[in-house]
This record gives sequence, structure tokens and C-alpha cells, in this order.
Amino acid sequence: MIFGIDIFKGSPRSKTQQKYALVIFDSGKDIKRYERISRFKLLRMVKERSPEILAVDNIYELLKDRKELLAFLKKLPYETKLVQVTEKEGLSKLAARYNISFNKRSPLESAMVCACLAKMGIGREVSYISDRTKIRVSRARSLGKGGWSQNRYGRKVHGMVKLKIREIKEYLNKRSVAYGLSIKKGFGGYRSGSFIVEDNIKNLSISSKRGCDVQVKVSPITKDAMEFSKFSRGQRYIIVGIDPGTTSAIAILDLGGNVLRLSSSRNSSLSDMIRSISNEGTPVIVATDVYPVPSTVEKVKRDFNAIIHSSDDTPTDYKMDITREYDCSNVHERDALFAALDAYKKFKNKFEKIEKETPIWIDSDDIKAAVLKGSSLKSAIHLHSPKKEDLEEEEEKSEETKEKEKDLQSIKEQIRQIREHNNYLKSTIEEKDKKIKGLKKYIERLKEGERRGIKREREIIIREKEIKRQGKEIFKLKEKIKSLSEQIDIYRKIKILESSGRFYPIKVIGNFNRDSILEFNDKMGIKSGDIVYLKDATGGGRFTADILIGFGIRAVMAGSEMSHLAKERFYKMGIPVFSAEEVGIKVSQRSLIFERVEDFGIIDRTDFDGMIDEWKERNREEVERRKIEAIKNMLHDYKRERVI
Repeated sequence: MIFGIDIFKGSPRSKTQQKYALVIFDSGKDIKRYERISRFKLLRMVKERSPEILAVDNIYELLKDRKELLAFLKKLPYETKLVQVTEKEGLSKLAARYNISFNKRSPLESAMVCACLAKMGIGREVSYISDRTKIRVSRARSLGKGGWSQNRYGRKVHGMVKLKIREIKEYLNKRSVAYGLSIKKGFGGYRSGSFIVEDNIKNLSISSKRGCDVQVKVSPITKDAMEFSKFSRGQRYIIVGIDPGTTSAIAILDLGGNVLRLSSSRNSSLSDMIRSISNEGTPVIVATDVYPVPSTVEKVKRDFNAIIHSSDDTPTDYKMDITREYDCSNVHERDALFAALDAYKKFKNKFEKIEKETPIWIDSDDIKAAVLKGSSLKSAIHLHSPKKEDLEEEEEKSEETKEKEKDLQSIKEQIRQIREHNNYLKSTIEEKDKKIKGLKKYIERLKEGERRGIKREREIIIREKEIKRQGKEIFKLKEKIKSLSEQIDIYRKIKILESSGRFYPIKVIGNFNRDSILEFNDKMGIKSGDIVYLKDATGGGRFTADILIGFGIRAVMAGSEMSHLAKERFYKMGIPVFSAEEVGIKVSQRSLIFERVEDFGIIDRTDFDGMIDEWKERNREEVERRKIEAIKNMLHDYKRERVI
């Protein structure tokens, strides 16, 4: 859809509200005209219909300065291009060059000419959006001044922000889009995160939205200055070759046979494939090298209302010859590319004929697409020609016109004679073509022997690469076996010491948090009476301590400082907590044995029982001290109340 607009007589700097003439081109539909509409109504129609192009004669006839132009551009949908059709020449001269006649005093006809020229791909696009996008994820509201549940609520909100940032990262990584990410950490997750994505906002399936806890704002990064760049029609017709399967591949050509895209991916869905194709253009031919046509290819064909092209089973050598000059990463890309090239080859002659007979002011790709879908060439050209509202009356033929008609008849006779001579030359060429065909067959037989030798060498190279790869894999496995054997030897020694009855086993957990504890339990198991060593005891609190208490453990050894809340919880539940310093003191005083490897360790039974007994004695004294302190506080409160 194309909007052509022109201003009614006046200046954009005038204090009175400007009125515009609007002409709408919509493929396959009648041209619509609107006179004297306001800028507000114009913008509303643009937002409702999202045209591909908004074509104008001169942007500064519509908007008074660059500031107003930038504000106008920001109100347009991202997919709408603002195109100024004139550059060095005026609209009248430009229209005359392309044989378009119009009344230059009529704003409505001027708007029509702007739309026609834009449809032909003439003009310069006015752009302020770069090919970079900013995505900001943050809290949807403030956490407030505080309260009993503020920490819990803050942890929940920050966790939701972290989850949303992770979702966006997975989407960008899946599309292989480059990006930068800066994060502000918060309690339990992230307070906010900002992505700078190296892709245009039009290509991203992420939109701004606001939820209860998280908000996402997507905005384009603007250029330092507005640019007037060469305009090209965004929506193009394409030929798509598809090789479906677990690893699917697509190859996309324009209607001139040029490769626009060649890619493959594992486990991509049909919707992902359709979205990827839509970003490149509108398919008119969907091709495959398999017969019968796979269901995935049929679905893509139906979705775009395209025609299908399938090649019968083709020898692999022939496919390799056709695609040799292209950079295919794998056989799937090769098969998809071959299917697309084979489809283009089939319709190449028809496309060349259409290009010769299509008028210069009509996009030949539009005509090709219409003819492929069943229209005749004549009706397709008529359908895509601008419709004129008023028909000019036919003037009487003058004497000069009659003379020109005689000259025309003479020229037609000359053309007839030339065609006869042309037919004679064609028959001569056909005879020579037969001779050339015979010589080509002879050359092909010579090449076949050479091709076999090349194929054999290629297979040898492939096998040598596979042998090297297998050798590297064997080396890695041997290293892994060596490492595991060393660990098994250590585990065996620990098991022997444990079975002697002189030692207690210790289970070593890396971090004092819920995930590490549950992961260790799934891997090795935690049971009642176990002694647990925490390499990193920071980070956990009361609720993390409750998880270990729930397993019925006997004691905890902390490799670093543990939070007061966690210590207090273990203390109340009668579970000793020994710090690394305490264990170190016991080593120097009693030669306490504490060996650990990965997930297990051992400690001397007698010495550790002594440590437990000492802790219980200290615990008993502490309990008595707290009881006495509580009674003193009660007496103090009672005396104070009596005085009052």
C-alpha cells in the first residue's frame, strides 16, 4: 500500500491549519482519493493502515523545519517509509521523463504522481532510525518505603526481572543477533537490564509492554542526523528453496536469480521458518528437491499463496556442480539452494520476456508475480497501471497523422521482412546447436572420468579429517578416564579409612544455597546423621538452614563466615556449627584428621566426638545464661511497672 500526499495551496509556516490531498494505491484495488484532510486525520489513517510508503513531492513543503520533520517521523509506524520523490528535478520534469501527464495545479493529481513515482522505486527515503535497538527491562513499580514483607517482595520482583532478561537473551541468541547487555543487580535478582541490539527494530519480535512486576521498553536508537538515502521498495518478491527435516535449510533468491540468503538451523518450528522468510519478502515460488512434496513445504506454500516447484530425484554430483560457486555450509543448504536455482532456471525465459514487455513505470516483479499466479501478461500490466479518472477525448486525425500512419504501415512491412529473415537465421542456428550438443556430450564423457578422480580424492580428504577428529576425541576420553581413575583411587582410600571405624564420613557441598543443596542430594544423597562441610557458607539464611535441618544432619562445618540468622537457626535446633578456624585449632592441638575430595571427606571419629561434647557443654552453659538473662529482664520489667 502506498500513500501519495500533497499540500493544498499555502505554506507550512502559515498559522492556519494545513490541508492535504491524499491518494492511496492498494494492489488489486481501486485508487482512493481524499481532498482537504487535516494532518491529524492523515496521521490517523497512516497508523490505522500502516502503508509501506508515504510519498511526497518535497518534505519542506509539508513541514516547516527539521525539528517538526523529526516529530512527524516519530509518529509514523516503523514499517512506513517517508519518501521524497524529487531530488534535483521538479515534479513536472520528473513526471514527463516517465511519460506521466498531470495537471500540476491540482494537488490531488500531484499526490497521484508522487504515488506512481514511489511505486516505481524513484526518490530518496528520509530516515532517522539506525540499525540498532535499545531494550530496557526494569521493575514496573517502586518497592515502597519498607515493611515486614519488603525483602520478600523485592526478591520476587528482582527475580521476575532476571527471568525476563534471560528470555530476551535466549531469543536473541537463537536468532544469532549481536548485542551488548548491562545489568544492575538487586536483592534476589536484577533491578534492571539494558540491551543494545545490533539489528533494526523492524526485525525484532519484541514489543514494549508493562506487567504487574516487570516492564519492557523497546525503542530504536536514532542516527546522529537524519539521512536521505536511496529508496528501494521494501517488500520484494522472492523464490524460496526449502530442505525440511531435523536440520532445515532455506535458500532465498530474488526474481533475477541473485542469492539473498542461505541458512540452516536445527529443530526450528514452522512458524520460525515462515517468519524468517517473511523478513526477506513475499514468496511467489516455493521449491524443493524432493518428490512427492513434503508436508512442511506444502504448508509454507499455502501460507504465502505461492506456486510449488519440485525436482525429481537428482544425482548428487549434478547438485554439487550447480551449487559449486556458492558457499554452502552443509548438504541441507546445498539441497535448498539447488531447488531454488532449479525453479529460477525453469522460469528464467518467461521472466526475461516479461521484463522486455513491461512499461518502465511498472515494477516488472509485480507483473512476474501476477503471471505466475495465473494472470495473462496483458491483464497483469493493465491491473498494475495507474487508473485515470478522466478520459481525454479523441481528436480528429489530421493530415499529418495520416502520413504518420502510412509510415507506420511501411515500418510494419519492414518488420515482417526482418522476421522472415530472422526465422531463416534461427533454423541455421538450430542446426549448429545440434552439432554443439554432440560435441558437448563428447566433452562430458571426458569430464566424467576426471570427475570420478576428483570425487575419490574428496572422499579421502573427508576420511582423513574424520580420523583426526576421532583421534582428538580418543585423547579427550583418555584424559577423562585418567582423571576419574585418580578420583576413584582417592574414594577407595577414604572408604577403607571409613570402614575401619576410626573415621566419620563428611559430605562436601559447594555453596550454602537451595540449588546446591538439592543438586547434591539428587547426586549423592543426604541422610539423617550426616556431617556436612560447606565450602562457601555465605549467602544462606534461615530458610536455607531449614533445608539441611530437614534432612536430620548431625553437624555443619563452614569453610567461610556464615550469616547470623543461619547460625542461630542451627543453634536452636541443636546442630553444632564449626568454623574453618575452629577446625584448624583442633588440627594443631589434637592432630585432627580432615581430608576431603570433591563431594566426600573423612574426619577422626574420637576427636570429632570430643568437639561435639565440648559444643554441647558450651551450649548447655549458653542456655543457662540465656534463662538467667530472661529472668533478670522479667524482674526488671516487673519492678518498673510497680514503680509506675
